[in-house]
Amino acid sequence: MTCTITSRGFELLLALQIAPPERFPKNALSILKCNLLEILCALVEKGYTDFYVNGAYGILFWSAEMICALKLYHPALRLHLVQPYPEHNAGWKPELRERFQQILEKADEVFCAEPEETADCYEAADRIMCSASDLLVIFGTRSANRSMVSYAGMQDVPVFSLKWENLLIP
Repeated sequence: MTCTITSRGFELLLALQIAPPERFPKNALSILKCNLLEILCALVEKGYTDFYVNGAYGILFWSAEMICALKLYHPALRLHLVQPYPEHNAGWKPELRERFQQILEKADEVFCAEPEETADCYEAADRIMCSASDLLVIFGTRSANRSMVSYAGMQDVPVFSLKWENLLIP
């Protein structure tokens, strides 16, 4: 079975340490990553073997890294990386670009949704991934991901959404 993972980037507030500290536990990013790994493991146990992500920094990047690691224990797993456009990571810090290069090398399939950056290249990547999937997992609310939820409905792809506050409970 095939699963697409998407997010609207709320996790970047935690990763870049710009989230209001009074709203989140001190170790919120660690909690989030642990919960992400648990979710991926649960999906694997349910029979999902193919995972689509677009590689944007945050949940999708971390998911790709975790799937690559899980492949050591579950050789049937496949990572499909649908980049929004070539060099979408051009502005990243060198250490993140290195980590992304490792993901590219370990991915089973890599291609770009658009040949160059466009206003809707990320949405194009999400639609390609969703069209190939049996399940769409959204990190964030359905309302924040309204267009993807609507698109998934048109494709008869069930949607599972995870609210941030539920993922960050220590």
